[in-house]
Amino acid sequence: MSIDQLQPATQQQASVYLPYVQGTKRNFLPYAISLYQKGVLEGHRKIEGSEHIPFVAS
Repeated sequence: MSIDQLQPATQQQASVYLPYVQGTKRNFLPYAISLYQKGVLEGHRKIEGSEHIPFVAS
């Protein structure tokens, strides 16, 4: 699933976590909450000095 297909969480749901998220990361908070609620997370993580490592959490 791409981020374009993801329905973000409501502003009311995201406002609970806003004090704990800084700066530009707040823009992604509704999408992060939505992924958490779906129970599925896929992606890749950049490791310093190495290539991206894929991960899947469900």
